[in-house]
Amino acid sequence: MAEIYLHSDTHNEDDAGIDFRVAARFIKDLHEAENVMNEDVIVHFQSIGGEWADGMSIYDAITHSPSSVIIVGHGCLCSMGTVILQAARKRLLMPHCDLMVHLGSISLSGTQVTVESNTKYYVKVKNQMLDIYAEKCVKGKFFKDKGYTLAKVKSYITKKLEASMDWYMSPEEAVDFGFADKVLTKAEYNNVRKTKT
Repeated sequence: MAEIYLHSDTHNEDDAGIDFRVAARFIKDLHEAENVMNEDVIVHFQSIGGEWADGMSIYDAITHSPSSVIIVGHGCLCSMGTVILQAARKRLLMPHCDLMVHLGSISLSGTQVTVESNTKYYVKVKNQMLDIYAEKCVKGKFFKDKGYTLAKVKSYITKKLEASMDWYMSPEEAVDFGFADKVLTKAEYNNVRKTKT
């Protein structure tokens, strides 16, 4: 088993969250872990969010990995961090790891054509994000108990995000809604890491 770490660039005073530096370093670390062993890879993850494209490069690297990737969330997972979390085979949270989901932000400037093009891109990205969430959340207890279809889950999440700027969840709430699989106890955390309690 290999353990790697995904977090902000510690050499950058301004915490930009997930950016091209963070993504490049993580993908290299993941590839090294894959080459060493053909077993589980545990990713210890904390993130305030970040850039969509850089985050999706991490998401794709995890979903296409030949290894079984387990993510353990620490501290907080916000915005793009919650999207990346969905890529893991197992999505585990520490007892004080809160999640924050939102629609993100967009700044528009330039010519009319540029603004229209950027707006179309934002809508496309927003729908990709909502699809990723819905495909996982449909298995969550909250939606299963209500018998929601995938389309109804996506609609629920969309309305929730459009009604509030930021949707904060405790780890237990995140599991109930299907954004994560489990909140770890101390014994479970040590077992995941295959260390003695």
